[in-house]
Amino acid sequence: MVVDHYPLTSIRSIGWIPGSAFREPVVSVPALRAEPYSLDDIENTILRPIFHDARVHFANVCASVSCPALRSEAYRGKDLSQQLDDQARRFLSDTSKNRLDPTGHGLQLSSIFEWFRGDFERDAGSLNGFVARFAPPPIAAVARTEDTTIEFLDYNWSLNAQ
Repeated sequence: MVVDHYPLTSIRSIGWIPGSAFREPVVSVPALRAEPYSLDDIENTILRPIFHDARVHFANVCASVSCPALRSEAYRGKDLSQQLDDQARRFLSDTSKNRLDPTGHGLQLSSIFEWFRGDFERDAGSLNGFVARFAPPPIAAVARTEDTTIEFLDYNWSLNAQ
């Protein structure tokens, strides 16, 4: 989709309404349904409701700077759990997207954790518990404290040109 509309500054600039790119039909799977799937369909009618695994949010990549990094290999059934763990660790280790606040006592997290908070809480009992499971030790330690404050960072929808 990005290639078809290139050059562009953001995936959100595709279509008239912000986010319409995610509702544009892009993937045909005639064996499953007659009409093509949109990116929104794939995320919200297949991946999230069928697999019930919050780690999928680190495999979904929307081509924006604030998205998780695109994996350099295909996801494979036999390796999927390890690959998703690795993606979660990579994302939570990226200090441009997740970090300690300037005081060192709170967290500044990607908006992905705000938007899909329920998925992370379902999988780990709390957002802090999920973060502590996959974050680097300094962030995990702060996530484990009871009085941790969380600030959600602004999402950068600019095109990730990598």
